[in-house]
Amino acid sequence: MKNTLLLLILIVPILVSGQIKSDSIIQRRNTLYIEALGQTGWYSLGFDRLFRLNKKVENSFSVGFAAVPYRTGPQTARILSLPLSYNFIFGHKNHHLELGAGLTLQKEIFPYPPNNDVFYYSYFLPRIGYRLQLPNGFFFRGTFMTFINLINHGYTGKNEQYYYFSNMNYIAYQVFPWIGINIGYTFK
Repeated sequence: MKNTLLLLILIVPILVSGQIKSDSIIQRRNTLYIEALGQTGWYSLGFDRLFRLNKKVENSFSVGFAAVPYRTGPQTARILSLPLSYNFIFGHKNHHLELGAGLTLQKEIFPYPPNNDVFYYSYFLPRIGYRLQLPNGFFFRGTFMTFINLINHGYTGKNEQYYYFSNMNYIAYQVFPWIGINIGYTFK
């Protein structure tokens, strides 16, 4: 009897530990991706972090960076962008609906004399999209968003200017619909 009891004490914990739900396995939650169009308007490199895993609604926070040079006559100017977003993710398995809000901060630099002009732009972006996240790490996201211009601030020579809810950078609208495509790899 003692041997049977000792055997049960040793075997039962092993059998019970084999019954752990598969949802408790550590999921991949960090994603590096390349974004075309999207929150910067051109392209960006980004990082997305999932949290609140295994809940009915999961969440993620994304941050990215873009540096876009462009010609303005004989000179080259550049735009630096920092896109940020917070997302609510619905669905299970691989296919998800993603709802979120983003904020993009941009700095446009004209690094040539006589003025060395600098402009700052900020945009709010409500967004809706489709998210595919496969167990092998493949990540795809397609989003529809609306750029809403917030505050523009610029230095042209010695003049300082503020614009609130004015036209977007190079687009003659305060509100502008847009799309974004992301492809990347998800890891632990």
